[in-house]
Amino acid sequence: MKILPTRKQKQLLTFIVDFQKLQGISPSYKEMAEAMNMKSLSTAHAMVDRLVERGYLQRTIPGMSRSLHVLQE
Repeated sequence: MKILPTRKQKQLLTFIVDFQKLQGISPSYKEMAEAMNMKSLSTAHAMVDRLVERGYLQRTIPGMSRSLHVLQE
């Protein structure tokens, strides 16, 4: 059974999708944190980790910035 994203995770996923459509690349953790009014980059990183674990995102190049692929919106 698939675990649904939380409200904040869904907002972040929507931001990533929209950013990729406009810019052609994934947002940086700093851009994610700023867009979501997060106080730390580690919070953005943790949210991305949860979305990867839940099957909504994939890191195309592990450890590389701006290397997210959306699997499900």
